[in-house]
Amino acid sequence: DGMYCRKLFRPEGTVIVGKVHKKPHFFLCAKGEIIAWTENGMKILKEGDVICSQPGTKRVTLALTDAIGITIHPTEKTDLDEIEAELLEPDETALFDSSNNLKDLVLQAEKIKALRSN
Repeated sequence: DGMYCRKLFRPEGTVIVGKVHKKPHFFLCAKGEIIAWTENGMKILKEGDVICSQPGTKRVTLALTDAIGITIHPTEKTDLDEIEAELLEPDETALFDSSNNLKDLVLQAEKIKALRSN
């Protein structure tokens, strides 16, 4: 009730550029080590470290080891698309939808590229 948590596994070497958040929330390094851009510059987060992300933040992370990052958000919504609309600024350049699936536009571009190479 009133909370949404999102967990994402990050293989070592993975760079993730998040979306801009509208509300404050927590980011937890649940496993491994992650370099994260924070409001106070780059910081190495180790297992158990938590930072508070402020509105307007666009987090960039690099997994130094296999890692798990978790975000914790206040919301009363339960539909994932509605949660994203409430918590995130719109981003037409994002390649993934709210379920972390490639958007149809990206899939279509990959199909066109494959057809052209044949």
